[in-house]
Amino acid sequence: MKRGLIFTLTACVLLSMLYCPPIDLWYDDKQIFRYAGLLLYKGSVPYRDFFDHKPPLIYFFNCAGLLLGSWGLWIIDTLLMTGASLLFYRLCRQKNLAWAPLLPLLFNLLIRNYLVCEGIGMTRAYTAIFLLMAFCILMGESRYKFFWLGLLTGATLLMQQDQLLPLLPFLVYALWTARHRPASAAQSLDPVSRLWPLLLQQLAQSLGGFLTIVAPVLLYFGLHHALTAFWHDAFLFNFSWYTEGSSFIEKYRAVKAGLRETDTEMPLMICLTIGISALFVKTSNKRLLIAALLAIPLAFGPEAISGRSSTPGSSFYYYFLSLSAVLPILIFAVWTSSNDSFFQSRKSQAVFGFLLCFSLSYNAVQRATHLTFRSENMVSVTPEYQYLRQQSLADYQLYILGNNNWAYAYNECRILSPSPWIYHHFWSWYDHWDNDHKILASIGQDLLRHQTRYVVDFSATGTFVDSSAYTFWKAFLHEHYQPVTLNGRTSTLLWELIPLRH
Repeated sequence: MKRGLIFTLTACVLLSMLYCPPIDLWYDDKQIFRYAGLLLYKGSVPYRDFFDHKPPLIYFFNCAGLLLGSWGLWIIDTLLMTGASLLFYRLCRQKNLAWAPLLPLLFNLLIRNYLVCEGIGMTRAYTAIFLLMAFCILMGESRYKFFWLGLLTGATLLMQQDQLLPLLPFLVYALWTARHRPASAAQSLDPVSRLWPLLLQQLAQSLGGFLTIVAPVLLYFGLHHALTAFWHDAFLFNFSWYTEGSSFIEKYRAVKAGLRETDTEMPLMICLTIGISALFVKTSNKRLLIAALLAIPLAFGPEAISGRSSTPGSSFYYYFLSLSAVLPILIFAVWTSSNDSFFQSRKSQAVFGFLLCFSLSYNAVQRATHLTFRSENMVSVTPEYQYLRQQSLADYQLYILGNNNWAYAYNECRILSPSPWIYHHFWSWYDHWDNDHKILASIGQDLLRHQTRYVVDFSATGTFVDSSAYTFWKAFLHEHYQPVTLNGRTSTLLWELIPLRH
């Protein structure tokens, strides 16, 4: 037992170290989340002072990480990963699996696959952790099981709404098994009279856990007069805009290509083969097996809704992160509920474990042997950034348009943007976005109101699919700003506010 525990802890920490701050993977979304944490740290309010369509828990995580220092978010991430891995390991031990550390290892290899994860700090990685924790809790005998399930459901909702889909079958399973648990002789005299009180008790516990995490967030936004903005931006917005009309075939092809490119196709096919095969042999818990199988297509639900991977030139492979939880859960369901000697065999479990972990372990070795320092050089070595670093910038004195990677400049200078609109990919995705240019006009008004000194402008690199939007923005820029001369040449990116003429 001790060796298995040490192995699980060591694997979890070492795989997390592949993404520690000096060598973490660069991804622009993480710069946006980091900026939102800075905004909270400085007393501003998401959705009111900053537009995004993600739920707010990732912002609070980044704010907490900022308070803890440069390694803060990594520490939070690693502690959550360790907690989930230990819960899963303990569950595997309780169920007497021959190779108890194997499935926790598979979970860690999947979620730390550099071809999928984009490093630490991604919302779908956290919801995968929450999903595995919820599964371990529902399989246990805790008196407060439904409280914790409600809390983790609320955490998932506030971290990434669409990740409730793969969690749903397990919540249904938890309610079903609790209602149909064998009763004692005295209790079985009147099972109907006990059904509703038991159900109400479970729902009350779940609601209590849910509100434990959701109520403080609602109170926070309510007290800051941002509740309406929170509801509109983090929820309604995604139903009205953040969807894609590509066909099912296009989405299927994109998902298949993504699975192949991320070395996730083989583990998925092995798990599906084992899971579906187990349906045709005698099992002690077929409902759990069905719930685990249902979670796999539901894990692709977010991609089916948004179609991000089928967008030309995109690689939203982090949408596959929920598989890191549902695949080990499916194998656990097969190995613990199947009564077939083949699935129970110590040798067959070792063979399947090797097949599942080999290519993923190779990816981990590839990552470990090709470590590079963070890729902020795409921003920090540019002459524009070097010039800005010498200017002692304050809040609202810099605005970046058309390049999410440059949110790095806000974070490193610890300054706030003059406009809530710090990223602009909707202008490049939708030709009918901001048709009347009201948002662009509001950006210009904010720049003038704050007398923003510098603008870094990437609008010429395809920010606007609507040519009239590009014309509108350039007219504003040329009227109020002038190019900055850097190293003897006029920059096409960096613009400075024209001094007021008296």
